[in-house]
Amino acid sequence: MSRMSAVPPPLPIPPSRRREWIAWAVIAASAFILFWHANWRAPGDNEEAGPPVVSAQMLLEGRITLGARAVLPAEDQPPLPDRPKDHADAVAADILTAAVKGQPEGLKKLEETSKRLPAMAGDARLAEAYLTGTSAILSKAERDDFTKRYGWFAQLAAAEGRGPEDEKGLALRHDAGRTVVVSSAAGMAGVLAMMTGAVLVLIGGAWWWRHRSPLPRAPRAAPEFVEAAAIYLGCMSGLAFIDRHSTGGMALTVVPMVAGLLGGLFWPRLRGCPWAEWRRILGISWGRGVFREVGWGFVGYVAGLPLIGLAMFLSAILAKSVDAHPSHPAVEGLLSGAIPGWVIFALAAVWAPVTEELMFRGALLTSLRRHAAPVIASVLSSLIFAAVHPQGWTYIPVLGALGFIFATMRQWRGTLIPSMTAHALNNGMLVGFLCLMR
Repeated sequence: MSRMSAVPPPLPIPPSRRREWIAWAVIAASAFILFWHANWRAPGDNEEAGPPVVSAQMLLEGRITLGARAVLPAEDQPPLPDRPKDHADAVAADILTAAVKGQPEGLKKLEETSKRLPAMAGDARLAEAYLTGTSAILSKAERDDFTKRYGWFAQLAAAEGRGPEDEKGLALRHDAGRTVVVSSAAGMAGVLAMMTGAVLVLIGGAWWWRHRSPLPRAPRAAPEFVEAAAIYLGCMSGLAFIDRHSTGGMALTVVPMVAGLLGGLFWPRLRGCPWAEWRRILGISWGRGVFREVGWGFVGYVAGLPLIGLAMFLSAILAKSVDAHPSHPAVEGLLSGAIPGWVIFALAAVWAPVTEELMFRGALLTSLRRHAAPVIASVLSSLIFAAVHPQGWTYIPVLGALGFIFATMRQWRGTLIPSMTAHALNNGMLVGFLCLMR
């Protein structure tokens, strides 16, 4: 009887594979932390957050509603915004009611808000003092706090309290009329751009169907690049922790941002990756010429606008269903005047396109290509990209659509120049539009 051979022991897991698994676990955990921070932030975690402030969405709706009374005929004027269920937006909506329908109606709404939302009764009392022209009875601290948190609505309430012929009130209405003109022009330009994008998609699809040319082979990153992505997202989750618990201000937030970029960017080099391979995987190249690649970035962004439009429609439905107000903290800072416009523009149109494209469409996307087909890798990287942004879960369709468009450009052209161009174009136009709205 023959002896049966012993079963060989299982092969040990290579250290490189073990490190890769740990890196993917860090990426998943960091994405979850950032997603949780954006959507379920517990009140009182950061004392610097302070009392509620008016949202960017309410500010834009208020300016458009007031401006429409000055530039549009009565039948074309939009209705007053829906009264929010909570937040400072409820008091802001009541101030807008006073400006549009008269002081008595606004005061009536403020009284209803005080009863419906006891936490906002103090703000309602301050707004009533401004609307009735008796703000002088308030302390300087109360006036400064109300002006800081309500901004444009505080100015509107004060102007209403001084009477219909108040010069500052007339100036506010004039500026609001400009907002209507700018937003209408932007809306028409957006519709035209989406139609152009749809035509480009049809032309591109017909050309591909006729020539059946294969898509370029996307690079697949070595394991150290997924570690680079983990370093970057790990530092970003640290930024969320600092924002929640620290009162150190802007200086402390810069540290994880810079550490995440530099650590993630140069980690593969420290692991011995050659310069040429490092540049190829991350997409740091001129492609077929910098001007040509920049041009493809413009074309790709316009071609992606129909998808972005559909995603915006879906996000609007989601936000409406839960009474959410998706917005970025930088947008709130810009519209309130707390952060200078040039700082927001530098962060949104320069820093974000460079850093996020290097990490998401450079290190992360090419790491996913080791395990998934191009489309699946693009979808997964886009979902992670959307989840870590602070706008909230209702805005994931829009951010995911943008991430998918950028990822498609990266895999199509083999360089980050087109996706960086499209990213900068999207953010730069948004910041420019908001600056005109202020």
